[in-house]
Amino acid sequence: MFDLLSGLKTNDFKLGYHIVKSRGQHALNDGRSIREGLDEEEAFFRMKEPWKAYPDKKQMGTNNLRESLSKLQVEMMKREVPNILVDVDTQLIESRKRIYDFGQDISC
Repeated sequence: MFDLLSGLKTNDFKLGYHIVKSRGQHALNDGRSIREGLDEEEAFFRMKEPWKAYPDKKQMGTNNLRESLSKLQVEMMKREVPNILVDVDTQLIESRKRIYDFGQDISC
């Protein structure tokens, strides 16, 4: 199981793995809050074997997963937004050219 988290075992997931422990049905029935669930999850990975022995805690827990996904989203936006802006500019130029090709508005 640690082999998957550490990347020692090969897999098809380029971004690797994260492990989370979500609130169970009992916690939901008891009305425990999301905050309480996150606190319990953090304590679980910090205190329970075999998880407490794993050195890279960045791969454990919902908060770490959220942070990793946020960073990934920012990286993707930095990479893709310039291309999107070029596409929008190209389409705008083409649209203006088509409008110009229609000629003068003679309805006035």
